[in-house]
Amino acid sequence: MNAELSSTSQQEQRTRKALVALASMTLVAVASAWFVHSVYFKRSDSRVVRTLGAGLPVARVGAETVTYGEFVHSRDALKAYLAASAVAQGQKTPSLTPEIEEGAYRRLLREAAVAESARAKGIVVSDDALQQAYDGLIATTSSTSDALASYITATFHLSVDEFRTRMLRPQLLEERVAATLTSSTSTRQRNLAVIAYVDERLAKPDVRMYVKFPPRDP
Repeated sequence: MNAELSSTSQQEQRTRKALVALASMTLVAVASAWFVHSVYFKRSDSRVVRTLGAGLPVARVGAETVTYGEFVHSRDALKAYLAASAVAQGQKTPSLTPEIEEGAYRRLLREAAVAESARAKGIVVSDDALQQAYDGLIATTSSTSDALASYITATFHLSVDEFRTRMLRPQLLEERVAATLTSSTSTRQRNLAVIAYVDERLAKPDVRMYVKFPPRDP
């Protein structure tokens, strides 16, 4: 009798463990599906998703990777800029539409393509060159360092270091790559050359875009 009870008890324990394991696997699967949907389809702005998903890839251009953290920061800066511009013109602050989000995403793809080209050509932007460019902004705007920093914070919601890293450095890198794509010194022609290069690069099969946006109206 005791042996039978012991055997039954062991069987119940194994059953409970199996059920707990199954429930855990189901919970993980559901949580994973929710998280993937929140990042790649919903493009969630929640603190949890922003924090846990910061390092997830949202695009690859060859060996260059764009992360979710970079995407949400780019989106934040664009949203802040549009809001500041609307206030300055006395207009209503625009809502964050999928088109605006896709614009931020496409900008990062462009930066990745340019960064890849720069790496292949040995083009870099040194810290000294970055400082010179920032000092040039101060001189060009007839501003002071503090005034420019305040403008950057109010317009893009970025610190000076973030602005230099996320906006100014990619711009300088693109300018240097553009000079290798065309002999023209025209800013417009160089921009067109970069656009043509990026469009061609992003059409290649080693480019992966993981974020999904709603289709645009025809």
